[in-house]
Amino acid sequence: MGRKAVEFFVRMGCSERPSTSAILDRLAELREGDKSTRVVVTKACRLLSLLSDEEISDANHRSRVFVPDTSCTLRPLHSVLYNDIGERAVLVSLGDDEYLAYDMINESLARSLHMDRLGLKFVDLKPLGIDMGEELGTTIRNRLGSYTSRQIVTEFVANAADAGATEFGVLVDEITITLSSDGILFGTLKDVWDGPSFVLYNDAVFTAADFDGICQTGIGGKSKRRDCIGQFGFGALTMFHLTDFAMIVSGDSVLFIEPTKQLLPLRGRAALLLPLRHVKQMYPDHIKLLVGMFGFEVSSTISYQGTLFRLPLRRHVKESSLGEAWDIHRLREVVVKPFQDHAEEFLLFTSIGTIMIKHRTSLENVRTWRISSVRKEEMTVNEFKTRVFDLSIRSDIDGPCQDIETQSWHVVSTSTSCQEDILESLSRYRLRSPVMLAIAARTDTETDRNHKRKLVYKFFSSLPLIPSYLPVHVSAPFILSDDRRQIRLDNLDQAAADYNRWLFSTAIPPLCLFLLSDLLDHDHKNVPWWPGDVHGENQLTQLVTCSFYSTLKDSNRRVFLPSHWARAIPIPLTSKEVVLADSHSVNGALDEVFRLLEPPLVLLPSRLIHRLHTVGLTQLTPAYLSNLVRRSLVNPAKYLRFEQLSELLSFLGRQSADDLLGLRLLPLSSGEFGMIERSTGASETYFIAPKSAHVLFPASQHLVHPKFKPSMSVCSHLLRTLNVEEFTGSSLNLLIVTVLHEGSVASHDNDIQAWIASFWNKCADMNVNLESISTFPLVPTRRPGLYTSIDNCRNRSAVILGTRRAHAWLWSLLSDLGLTVVECYSENFPRYLRDTFLENQETLID
Repeated sequence: MGRKAVEFFVRMGCSERPSTSAILDRLAELREGDKSTRVVVTKACRLLSLLSDEEISDANHRSRVFVPDTSCTLRPLHSVLYNDIGERAVLVSLGDDEYLAYDMINESLARSLHMDRLGLKFVDLKPLGIDMGEELGTTIRNRLGSYTSRQIVTEFVANAADAGATEFGVLVDEITITLSSDGILFGTLKDVWDGPSFVLYNDAVFTAADFDGICQTGIGGKSKRRDCIGQFGFGALTMFHLTDFAMIVSGDSVLFIEPTKQLLPLRGRAALLLPLRHVKQMYPDHIKLLVGMFGFEVSSTISYQGTLFRLPLRRHVKESSLGEAWDIHRLREVVVKPFQDHAEEFLLFTSIGTIMIKHRTSLENVRTWRISSVRKEEMTVNEFKTRVFDLSIRSDIDGPCQDIETQSWHVVSTSTSCQEDILESLSRYRLRSPVMLAIAARTDTETDRNHKRKLVYKFFSSLPLIPSYLPVHVSAPFILSDDRRQIRLDNLDQAAADYNRWLFSTAIPPLCLFLLSDLLDHDHKNVPWWPGDVHGENQLTQLVTCSFYSTLKDSNRRVFLPSHWARAIPIPLTSKEVVLADSHSVNGALDEVFRLLEPPLVLLPSRLIHRLHTVGLTQLTPAYLSNLVRRSLVNPAKYLRFEQLSELLSFLGRQSADDLLGLRLLPLSSGEFGMIERSTGASETYFIAPKSAHVLFPASQHLVHPKFKPSMSVCSHLLRTLNVEEFTGSSLNLLIVTVLHEGSVASHDNDIQAWIASFWNKCADMNVNLESISTFPLVPTRRPGLYTSIDNCRNRSAVILGTRRAHAWLWSLLSDLGLTVVECYSENFPRYLRDTFLENQETLID
């Protein structure tokens, strides 16, 4: 009938389609006819296709619907089953009042008639979840807006950890297969199910509550649990970033989820839970691609000891699609690679010990990247627990299987109580009580060399969140934003913000202190893991560090390792015992002094020293070191080189000359060390003398050692207020007396005569003041070995020869008369003495 004819009859008052009653009456007439033929079946099928979903759903109408069976007999709808499993129908026994539909009833018509399906005949098809209404797709789209595709694997790791899994894996599957219509649940699934997919695995098994909970998109599947990572159970919905149809195999069950409600065989159903053995038998094409994946075998007669999520990638976008199209390359770059780059983070605070990342291009070609934890030690001290383990990474993705990297980690954890009124005010977040906290420090020393990227430490809520700007990973049950990407400190929920601040400022710092002490107990120098030594602190980090250093001041934790300790096993120090110094300021002399004296000194980076200084811990000062040296039974000066000794004196005198007093640190020419005192009232005075003085007075207890070269600052202190002077002529008086006695005349042996000759030769270098030595017998006379003093010459008690022209008999005569004769112009007479004194004496005889 043409369109115009249709319009004519409509204008005449006719309907475009028969009424429901007319259709049902005509079906009854066909059923009561004499013959059941293919013609009858054809007419019946045309009538059945005219019925709407609302008409079929009406119980009164449904009871009057008749469907042709394989014998062309029209039978009540409830007694006819659609054969959705083809030749495998022989495996199903029909009851006395059960029949198979005629093959003219196709899958689309069977679905619109809500016909029972042969493959599902003996399956309990109870509804799953509580939010299976018409707006399910919209609900999921809204939830996906809170999660990025990069979070997909993270959320599945969280679910695996919550289930107690110890293994987790993902597989990028490029395999495509040809499917038969009777090997899958619904024929239209062929275009969805036969392409590339993303498979996620863990070795835990779903419970009945888990199957029901994953379908409860309104409230999540973890509403009554306080022992889980995820707060609401929405994370599993991230799988619909990639697919519109998901299959979950776990234990002895298979769950199909299709939120758009267009691909499952039962109209209005978004989820279908079937026994695994039933799917193997009736719909084998759904699981044939799982063979060999993470230990799954079709031939196995026991339940699968694990859980597999197969997510066929969305290759085409339709109006009903939940997201964008995906291909293998995008999947690897956007989803898998970011997860692989940080996979070790997912092993630190969860029960998971192994993560596998696989890539399959054919049944025979499967490449695997694996990271596993190898526990080395686990112990509990009071309320604190320690785990020490290595993470081993192996891969054959880029070539033959090989070890890529080994990481060493030190994890400490504890539990602490939170006030019940706080928990009650936050009941909607289902917080765990007691609060579980953990900190992880990477302890292998070659981190930067082994890592292709710089290690970024993070805050965790069992799984990684945001950078912490701390030198450790910190895990705590933070209250997060809905997308699990931010820790709440905003004013929109003041109770949640206050709780998170409590975690940062009260709960976490004591665990940081335990970590530092525990690292020392495990023979690690803990300096790299002190908080507050990382650039770029944010508000969260500052809450931790400020509270940490405030707590440290009164803590009895032994968190400081002495830097100069000669014993085999150094004893860590508390904050009350320690003396702190900048590691860049202690070297050379100070380092050697501390090695000798073994003070409770700890060397730390300057930025940590600044932090610790603000809380009042003892710092290394010149006054502290001065007292340390003064009390010590060992004089460090004996073990220092001269340049080191100068460094030491420079440090001690940096703030005040008083810090030098009472210290025997002045190296003397004698090899001993003089005590530094104030110049007034000093028991000894020491001289900084020229080289000639050291030649004349070797090993003198009054001369500063010639090799000691004090700095300008030290010289300023020593010469201005302390008992050290520059060598002058007047200084000779103290030194000559160590060689000969005062007197007007004296006889000297050959050694003293040689010394006096050397003395006069070096007088010019020493700028000797003759007045200061006038009382010593240093002037040679004509009589061998006899010497007189300059004062004796002045007193005219001696005759000084004034000219070379005098006759020899005269010198002899004068000598015989008992006079002391000084031949000032003889070749052996000291030139310095003649030039500066004797030339002007009145006792010259011409």
